[in-house]
Amino acid sequence: MSYADAAASSGPIGAEKIPEPTTVKSSPVSGNIEVVAEDKFDELKKAAESDAGKFEKDAKAFEKKAKKDIKNFEKKAKDEYSDLVALLSKKYQEASAYTSEFFSNLGDNTSKIVAKSSTELENPVVVIQAVAGISGIVAGYIGYLERHRIRTDSNVVLAIHGAVITGLIGLDVYLFGKYYPQYDKKSKKL
Repeated sequence: MSYADAAASSGPIGAEKIPEPTTVKSSPVSGNIEVVAEDKFDELKKAAESDAGKFEKDAKAFEKKAKKDIKNFEKKAKDEYSDLVALLSKKYQEASAYTSEFFSNLGDNTSKIVAKSSTELENPVVVIQAVAGISGIVAGYIGYLERHRIRTDSNVVLAIHGAVITGLIGLDVYLFGKYYPQYDKKSKKL
């Protein structure tokens, strides 16, 4: 068989043709269908109408209650929204007043701080204190950057570092307490 003959046939080579589907013949109703008498049918119809009426009444009652609940919710939500807006407005006004007061006093406070700082910086103990503080911050930062090189698994190393830091702070407090009053220009001005 040639390719053209095979393509022209209804299926693969040697296959039989598919038979025609059977047709259904209509016949009068008989068998498993229950026939109800007219008076019984009227009773069933009235019961169904009664059930439908009850369902409709229940649905209307539910709809009425749902509308009432929605109305109450909307009213309550409006009240809550109004309270929230009032609270936010009040807090905004308080923040605005605080910011305004802060910036209005900023110039006075800054000038007082600068005047006090210039008086304090005339004392050499304060200058040495500032230099020591800045040096401590720089040393701490370098220690932070080099922390992977410092072996902190030994408690002795940690104890030595802690003792050195504590000793330097104690010495600083002692020297500041002893020499600050000698060079204090404020007490001599009075």
